[in-house]
Amino acid sequence: MEVDLRVPVDRVGVSLTLSDGQRRRGTMFVPPGSGVEELLEQRQAFVPIEEEGKVRLYASGSVACLEVMDGRIDLPELELPLERRRLVVRLKNGEVLDGEIRYVAWRSPPRTADLLNEPTATFALYRNGRVQHVAKMHVECVEEAE
Repeated sequence: MEVDLRVPVDRVGVSLTLSDGQRRRGTMFVPPGSGVEELLEQRQAFVPIEEEGKVRLYASGSVACLEVMDGRIDLPELELPLERRRLVVRLKNGEVLDGEIRYVAWRSPPRTADLLNEPTATFALYRNGRVQHVAKMHVECVEEAE
């Protein structure tokens, strides 16, 4: 008797920017109710991505940016006032990303450095209905945009 041990997953279209600047497109397998960022924050050694019918395991440390391509923005529905701040992010590989970070300001607006220095491996940058999860270890510098 064969037992099917497959776990249900959502297939999420992604674009990877690797540490050397290469771009790859594929599909991530995300457990229902989870977000792509949760998989990145787990700090597993490898992230499985399906490309052209094959599953490739990318070293997590080589992923500089992972963009969700299907328009899915993993944000809980909040009834709190959402603040936005435009940023330009330069990666160590020379790539430049621009978009906005989003946060809830409880009292006075936090400094950009405070937002980026939260104890997470990545931060989300939103642009044109998409979200890019940027690995902090691959960032050279960040500046606020006008």
